[in-house]
Amino acid sequence: MRVKKAEYVKDYKVKLLFSDGITKVVDFKHFLNSTRKLIAPLIKEDYFKSFFVDEITICWPNGLDFSPDVLYEIGKEIPTKKQQPKTKIRPIRKSTIGTTKKYK
Repeated sequence: MRVKKAEYVKDYKVKLLFSDGITKVVDFKHFLNSTRKLIAPLIKEDYFKSFFVDEITICWPNGLDFSPDVLYEIGKEIPTKKQQPKTKIRPIRKSTIGTTKKYK
């Protein structure tokens, strides 16, 4: 699994397009409670927004990245136009209402 595209949404949420064509939104807020040195800069929203996608996943300039498999697991799926079920269009039947039929 790989992250192909990432877009900031709001409130530390990022929309991610994965290599299987599924789009998910990941909320990073719960990661910000960590005391790890690499995560601390992400508390500043401007720095958080400085992420980029390398060949595999989402990364920040300080070297922090997240496993794409973990992001896929915790993300909430967003239906795309391709994923929405297609509605079948039924042909209109010719109505017999209002016509007179002659019986023999």
